[in-house]
Amino acid sequence: CLGISSILKSVSREIPTVSVVSYCDDINVIGPAIDCLRAKQLLSERLGIVGLSFNLIKSKLFTREVDIICDIPIVRDGIEAMGIPIGTDEFVSRCVRENFAKMTKIINYLPAFGSNHQFHLLRSCINNRGIYHIRCIRPELIVNECIDFDTCVDQALLKAADNATVFPEYSKLARHLPEALG
Repeated sequence: CLGISSILKSVSREIPTVSVVSYCDDINVIGPAIDCLRAKQLLSERLGIVGLSFNLIKSKLFTREVDIICDIPIVRDGIEAMGIPIGTDEFVSRCVRENFAKMTKIINYLPAFGSNHQFHLLRSCINNRGIYHIRCIRPELIVNECIDFDTCVDQALLKAADNATVFPEYSKLARHLPEALG
């Protein structure tokens, strides 16, 4: 993104009703739909000069306006930006459910590692992804998904701890504390 930051900034300056936000190879253009399409056109032209192009397969226009015609798919229920769903409540809940299912799928592979490694993988690779969602999405939208996610992580912890069957109540409380306190 640093190499094209001047292009991104120039489009934001020329069309002040949009914000051009980028991270790695993802560019998000935020603002009124018609202005976003204008910005996309400018970005396409300017990025083309340096040999870059939009991946039309990954491109979407999220709008509720009905009279928009463009060369990219229009979605009305939501999009995911940086792994976080944005849109209708139903869209957000569905995406989180799907994302949590993908995140917890790796739990099936944990028994191949020793207990010590299982704990580190759960803490660093699986649990943190769930926390990222929880910090970015209104909690009331994903309560059930979070309970299911916690249950999967708890079950993996129990298996790693010599196949214990149930956490004592105080252990459940300690698991939800920040690492420095638990």
